[in-house]
Amino acid sequence: MKVSLLLVMLLMFSGAYGLIRLVSPVDVAFESLNGTYISPVGPGNEIALKFKRETSEGIYWDELKLLNKIEPGWKVSTSSDDKYIYYNITVPAGAKSGEYPFRLMIVDYEGLMRSEEAVVKLFVTNDPSKLVEVKPFSQKPAVFADEDGTVTLEITNKALSVAPYKVVWSIDGMPFLERTKTVKVWPNETVDVPLAFKIPTEGKYTLRALVLSPGNLKIHESERTTVFVKPTITSKLRSIGQGFPFIPMTMAPFYAVLGLFSF
Repeated sequence: MKVSLLLVMLLMFSGAYGLIRLVSPVDVAFESLNGTYISPVGPGNEIALKFKRETSEGIYWDELKLLNKIEPGWKVSTSSDDKYIYYNITVPAGAKSGEYPFRLMIVDYEGLMRSEEAVVKLFVTNDPSKLVEVKPFSQKPAVFADEDGTVTLEITNKALSVAPYKVVWSIDGMPFLERTKTVKVWPNETVDVPLAFKIPTEGKYTLRALVLSPGNLKIHESERTTVFVKPTITSKLRSIGQGFPFIPMTMAPFYAVLGLFSF
């Protein structure tokens, strides 16, 4: 008990200070007024900064405060748990390429440590080649008519920010089959996005997929693949029915027998 009290007194009178430790999206420790770069970052993305609370002296930081003014449209929020302080920054959609500094002060409520300041510099870019990679389809699926099929689209987030993407896919000549979904991809993460489809008639079709960014209109990545659809008795009857306005009475028993084999 006496040793602990002595340590506290020494820290208080010596004005102890400690390193600020950022562990995500980059792992770096820096001293007061020194900075670190977070690059690249995309418009409309979120940067999730995670700081370690415990210092090498066994004292815990409690809060992060923003000291400088930020441009309109930028949003920040902070929270903490037993181990970390989280500082989230949302880049506005359409933000211009450039460097954006955030001057932060970290404090402990008990006053055992000197408050420390550090600068986190975000480098925002609109260049799609630095932010995202969409790999070409590796599959050319073959399915039966009216059968549920799936192809996988691989998206890699090359940024150090959390990126939301909108995926739109469709079958050429069948606009009614267009579908969309939104995926959130973490920094340096690759995700496999399943794209489901169901085509009612036999044939050879082109499936097209488009990857868009809500915050960056320059991201417009497209890929396509071929889908082979094999016929079924039902699809054959449907195509015959679409080809003739009526079925002759003499052929009705024949089609009725064929219909039995479709169940």
